[in-house]
Amino acid sequence: MPTIALLVSVGIVAATSWLVARRLGPQPLTGFVLTAYLVGFTEVVAITLALSIVHALVRWTLLAGVALVFAIALGSWLRHAPPPPSLRKGLALLRDALREPILAVLAAAVTLELVYSAALATLTPPNDWDAMTYHLARAAFWIQQHAVAYVPDTLVLRMNVNPPNAEIGTLFTMLLSDGDRYVGLVQYVAMLATAIAIYGLSRRTGLDRRAALFGGLVFLTLPVVALQGSTALNDIVVASFLVTATYFLLGEAKVELALGGVALALAIGTKFSALIALPLVVLVVLLGQPRRRWPAVALGAVAGVGLGSYWLIVNVVETGSLDGNAGEVLDQHADRRPEAVLARTTRLLVNFADSMNLGRDALLYALAAAAFLLLALFLERRRGRERWLFAAAVAAVACAPLAVPLVRDGLLRAHEKLWLTLGEHDLAFLDEHRDAWSASTVFSYYGPLGLMLLVVGLPLAVRSARHHVVRPLAILLAAAPLVFAVLVAVALTYDPWRARFFMFSVALAASTWGLVLRHRWLAWGATAIAAATLPLAFMHSIEKPAGVRFLESDTSNGVWGKSREAVQTWTRGGGVAEVVEFFAREPATGRVGLRQEEDDWVYPYFGRGLDREVVFVPTEASFDGLDWLVLGPGRPEQPSSGWETALETEDGWRVLRRTMAG
Repeated sequence: MPTIALLVSVGIVAATSWLVARRLGPQPLTGFVLTAYLVGFTEVVAITLALSIVHALVRWTLLAGVALVFAIALGSWLRHAPPPPSLRKGLALLRDALREPILAVLAAAVTLELVYSAALATLTPPNDWDAMTYHLARAAFWIQQHAVAYVPDTLVLRMNVNPPNAEIGTLFTMLLSDGDRYVGLVQYVAMLATAIAIYGLSRRTGLDRRAALFGGLVFLTLPVVALQGSTALNDIVVASFLVTATYFLLGEAKVELALGGVALALAIGTKFSALIALPLVVLVVLLGQPRRRWPAVALGAVAGVGLGSYWLIVNVVETGSLDGNAGEVLDQHADRRPEAVLARTTRLLVNFADSMNLGRDALLYALAAAAFLLLALFLERRRGRERWLFAAAVAAVACAPLAVPLVRDGLLRAHEKLWLTLGEHDLAFLDEHRDAWSASTVFSYYGPLGLMLLVVGLPLAVRSARHHVVRPLAILLAAAPLVFAVLVAVALTYDPWRARFFMFSVALAASTWGLVLRHRWLAWGATAIAAATLPLAFMHSIEKPAGVRFLESDTSNGVWGKSREAVQTWTRGGGVAEVVEFFAREPATGRVGLRQEEDDWVYPYFGRGLDREVVFVPTEASFDGLDWLVLGPGRPEQPSSGWETALETEDGWRVLRRTMAG
């Protein structure tokens, strides 16, 4: 029954989005789909926030809200219904584009990826660190308190101060389905929307349909994108809104500029990293729009930024600070000396040499090189010496990932030597994570293909712009990750988790990567890398390994077939895993009090069906009304009577149970 409620609600929201997108007037199919995406997400956010004002956020009111909005949209559509863009024509254009063998092979690889990601999202429980500490936990607390609002007494600062839009989408699935089975579909849909927006942006830059499709498909194969597409995180969500905003703000019609403002509002209401990206959006729009349109674009953008900043106002009301004092508590005040900014910029760029720490499994790239060499020879009509030169070039490109560890080591040594020579030891060694990370939803960058296309993409864009193949805007888009690295270095301290923040800028660059199709050997080699990277990323995933390897041994056997609790604590283990497994064996109801640290798991205590009530217990608070008390290591305080120790782990975790006498 709960799943049916979710399906019905999603169907109503989708129908409303379709009606509103039609009502806004004729536009290309790409714009129509992106409009529907924005309308649907805006509807969910707006209804949820409206119900939160009166603490009436429950399943039936949410259902009533989406039904009411649908009725209003239907009434408006009946009065004036412009024809929708032709889906049949769009499918015909897609079929024509897929007659290009490179695109057909790439689309097949992406299709398999999407199927596997959907299975991960719906058949395995979420287990990402941030999801367990605050993304899912804050949504569960909002359901518990019937409102999107600050959670009382929490030590997890990000649970309160971070903008909530992505988690509101997550809440929508949780509240209607009584659980977390479908939370990963929020990012999954955002991933598809981002690829569509990349396609649209490519077309506005001057690329043809096949080149535009290439960029969108390649983006989906990049490791951090592919791995996050089934999670309850929010980085793809914010990227989808930013790329969509850029697409619409480069349009001509007033409605497009308004939609660009809506997309900006959704982005800023999703994550603070959107604020860092705003200057890049401005640069792209200023270069891509004639001066006569700047006032209209500015009006839509400023309105969007104002609307999207609503959670900053909440932070001011609750804490007196726009960021909820996150900068102070999380130590995000960056050293803004020019040399410090430059060092952080170069260190961030070094991380783009992402080898995924594959070990012997990297030889899969050599196998893919051989397979795609033969495939290219069979499908490309070339003869004689040119045929073998072409094959050698394809193989060389496809094997390029094998050199990435050496490239990374060389770049890192050069970075360190430069700053040591300048007498800046702290800038030379910004972190201790010198070794490459395995594939991860938070540590991965954009893999060997991302690095290669960022390197070759800029000169290709410059050359194509000089020959008027594309607009000069393509040069800025291709260089977007370089610009964004500077913006991040100015705004934030360095840490190795920044890869996710670059997703928007990499998407902008991907909108120019279709230029690779003009060089067939390079395009075939890139496709071989993409086809090999996808299975390697899923095999070596830190959070959800597939349980199979190519040549490396894997003693974990992967997450498939494991219990919910084992998967949830896959990256945590220790006493936390014991506590989570303990609660899995206990009755699903009860009131659980938590006394632990900021970075500890919170979400699993709500239970599979969100049936337990969870509260944070500050030091001075009483333990009245609790059925369970979870004490983290270093938390010696406990009630003097009426409680018994139900579990004590070797590393200091304790679970107390209230006795009948208590």
